[in-house]
Amino acid sequence: MSPQVRKVLEKHEKLPALLAQIDKLRGHEREDALQQHLGVTPAQIDSQLRSPILDEDTLALRELAEAIEGAVRKKDPSALGLDWGE
Repeated sequence: MSPQVRKVLEKHEKLPALLAQIDKLRGHEREDALQQHLGVTPAQIDSQLRSPILDEDTLALRELAEAIEGAVRKKDPSALGLDWGE
C-alpha cells in the first residue's frame, strides 16, 4: 500500500468507516454515494448550488482519492488528473 494512502487513512479516523459503508452498496447506489461524498453530483457541481464550505468527510475522501491517484499514476506528468471543478 502507498505510504501516502496510509497517511491519509491514519489522518482521518472516520474515513475507514465511511469507506466500509460505501463498500456495502452495489451498482448505482454505490456510485451515487461516492459522488455524494466527493461532492460531485450534478446538483453539487452547479455553481449556483455549491456550498463554499466542504464538510470533513468530503475533504477526507478527496484527499484519499488524490493519494490513490498519485500512487497509481506514479506522478506521470502526461497523465490526466482529478479535477474537482473548483
